[in-house]
Amino acid sequence: MKYAAWLALAAWLAALGLVAVALQGSLAVGAKTARIDLSGLASIELPAGFQLVGMVDAGDPPNDYTLKAKVAPQFARDRSAATFRLEQDQSHDWGGYLRDPVLLTITLYNPALPAPDADTVRPVRVHRYHTPVKDQIIAADSPRWRSEREADLRWRWLEMADSGQSRWVVVLTDPARHLRLDLFAWKKKYGLDEARALLRGAAASLQTTAALAQHFERVAGVEQRVGALTAQRLAEHERTLADLGLPRLRADEPVLGATVAALLERATGTLTVARMIGSVPLTAGTPRGRRGRPEIALALEPDQYVAAGTIGGLPNLRIAMLYWDDSAGRWRASELQRQTADEGDALPPLLQAVAARLTDPARAHLLRVTSLRLSPEWGDPAQLARFLRDTQVYQTDLAAGRIVAR
Repeated sequence: MKYAAWLALAAWLAALGLVAVALQGSLAVGAKTARIDLSGLASIELPAGFQLVGMVDAGDPPNDYTLKAKVAPQFARDRSAATFRLEQDQSHDWGGYLRDPVLLTITLYNPALPAPDADTVRPVRVHRYHTPVKDQIIAADSPRWRSEREADLRWRWLEMADSGQSRWVVVLTDPARHLRLDLFAWKKKYGLDEARALLRGAAASLQTTAALAQHFERVAGVEQRVGALTAQRLAEHERTLADLGLPRLRADEPVLGATVAALLERATGTLTVARMIGSVPLTAGTPRGRRGRPEIALALEPDQYVAAGTIGGLPNLRIAMLYWDDSAGRWRASELQRQTADEGDALPPLLQAVAARLTDPARAHLLRVTSLRLSPEWGDPAQLARFLRDTQVYQTDLAAGRIVAR
């Protein structure tokens, strides 16, 4: 009986061992997981802490820019794959740079196209891999890579150093699921077995939706959609500027109203707008810097505005200044709050058109300038409204003596 009991206990312990081995093939033993939605195209199970950064247009081959720049799914142009960037335990170093301890790229290949060949060596699809540090960019076909087949799965992994941190780059290609996973991970975050377990479990958990195939069907019409939305946004901006007295825009030609000017550049899809704020008299006692730049005393307070950074402890209002340089016999452009590096250059076309209308060289003329990307892929539809609202505030405050000292 005792012998039989010992045999039963041994069998039970062996079974526990098998369970433990099986668990090592999952995401992690006892690890909490969460299902992450991939823009409605699919979902995947990952350890807690992974965050979706967004979709990118990686292309084939990908590069540092295409893997990093986010794109809205409705404006994606990649017809072969939908690519998502995720990260875990992200933080910044003392210089404010991202540390990127754990990065994951999920590639969902177009199910209507042939499955990717698991044996074809392709570039790494993690933007951090393309490090600018010399001699650390290791080619995709370098003998330092190791590889292994596991049924239909294909593994490739690489051990490398990165700014003092050793890391793994692990790639899993799963042709049956039209899936590829690329993981960058500090060794102190994931060992190689843990990294492989993570990717294996994630691949097994993938659930695609009907929206994935629909996404690739929509990609074919992205140019038309972008063109229509760009034209719509331009028309909205034209109406807004017309309310301020600006005549109808003409491509690649500055258009001026009484207090507003604009230049539409078709080649770049950019609309540059200049809005006058007011002017400041320059007396004989006004200090002058290089190239006759007037150094105007300010009345700003440190917390007077919420602005884009500070200059000398004061909010940076980004107010441009046109002033007359008597020694050169022409108008120059600078900023009210600081000297700029391009003051010796010729004025850009829009400011040149504005300066041509100025008649009083004894005053510094203040304005704000912004450039708007018209494409919905890049531009912010609310940027013009914010710009005009802030400019109106500055116009009122300048007249009241709250920006320039009287």
